[in-house]
Amino acid sequence: DRERLKNGVKLLISTSEIVLDSISLRETTETSLLYLSILNIIIAALTCVISFFILLISLMKKIKDSIWEVGILRSMGLTVKQIYLIYGTETFSMIISALILGTAVGVAISYIAAFFFFTFFEINFPLGFPYYEFFSLLFFLLVTTFLVSLFGMRSYVYLPISKLLKGLQ
Repeated sequence: DRERLKNGVKLLISTSEIVLDSISLRETTETSLLYLSILNIIIAALTCVISFFILLISLMKKIKDSIWEVGILRSMGLTVKQIYLIYGTETFSMIISALILGTAVGVAISYIAAFFFFTFFEINFPLGFPYYEFFSLLFFLLVTTFLVSLFGMRSYVYLPISKLLKGLQ
């Protein structure tokens, strides 16, 4: 029914004028935004895979530099689970603080840029937050951090205390 009305209006006006259907334009925009959200989630997942390897290398280097500390913790009677908990908490705290700071800076910059864009075109400024992308990224980051802590400590935690205190592997 809308298409017939749209075609009828096109017949009445000149060929240089454009007739837009706001309902179909809105549907097209919503579909495009859905695909853009899916693309953002895929990019976030790939970023988390890359950050997994970067964090793993960084944590293993840090543990290698402080292998003596792991030996002291083991000699004090800490269990393997407690050592995993210590290094896991350290990694989680680093990721959570980076997430909070990155979210605050990113939201502030994007809202300021969007505000100026909408002000320039004199459009109402919609204040929205990408919840699906944010929580999917949060989930990926927490899984990545857990796996990094698990795999990073695995090769060092089961070594004998004497080798850990000497700094040998």
